[in-house]
Amino acid sequence: MIYVSFFRTNRACGLAHGLALRMWRDSSVGVSCVAFIAMMGDIPNANSLRLHLAAIDAILNFLPVEDHKYIGMLDNYFVFH
Repeated sequence: MIYVSFFRTNRACGLAHGLALRMWRDSSVGVSCVAFIAMMGDIPNANSLRLHLAAIDAILNFLPVEDHKYIGMLDNYFVFH
């Protein structure tokens, strides 16, 4: 069995979380990141990411079609470092 330090696991899960939020338009990236985080054993972070992606989806479904032109502004709020 390979031992990975908590710091490295936490960092990898954080990067996956950020990547999923940054690439919120591509659902396959979000699903893959949730699965990766869950496989790393960080179930609370995986559930948090599921909640964030569901919130983005709910916001998009709530907006009227004429306001979809403002959706690109969301990219400014999800900064991936």
